[in-house]
Amino acid sequence: AAGTGGSSMSELETREQLLAAVRHQRHETERLIAEAGDRIDQPGTAGHWSLKELLVHLTGWQRLTAARLEAPLRGDDDPSNPWPASTGTEEENVDAINAWFEDQGRNRSAAEIVAESRETLERIERAIEQLPADDLLEMSRFPWMEGYRLGPGVIGGMIEHFQEHQDEIAASDR
Repeated sequence: AAGTGGSSMSELETREQLLAAVRHQRHETERLIAEAGDRIDQPGTAGHWSLKELLVHLTGWQRLTAARLEAPLRGDDDPSNPWPASTGTEEENVDAINAWFEDQGRNRSAAEIVAESRETLERIERAIEQLPADDLLEMSRFPWMEGYRLGPGVIGGMIEHFQEHQDEIAASDR
């Protein structure tokens, strides 16, 4: 499997390490897009999915990461989920949320999906650059992080999710 770019949770202790992890993920995403080329819509280019479908899925969850990082910058007590409230929380109904993401991306062009992926990762990077260190790194600073530090918690989760799918892609290439 490809490396995670030094992004184990113990290596997400500083703003610089968080930014390096996000930049590595951006690079890996761009690599996958370049490798897929005009086959981005072709099933099986990303595990059992097309790369377009995988980007829809990853970007949906990355939009949550961005919302969580941007909430303190806006002074919000609680970030809003990028899916309708009626779908439930990620703890309650991850399958319904994934299906909602899929529905949202189904009739959009690959170019739109790629642009949204890039824009979402840029939002994440920008928020990490702008957040005060205490907001980013202090344990339990935000009640909705339930005992995690905002930066390492959301970026660690994002990297693990990406790695899980990257491993599926690597396995399907064999």
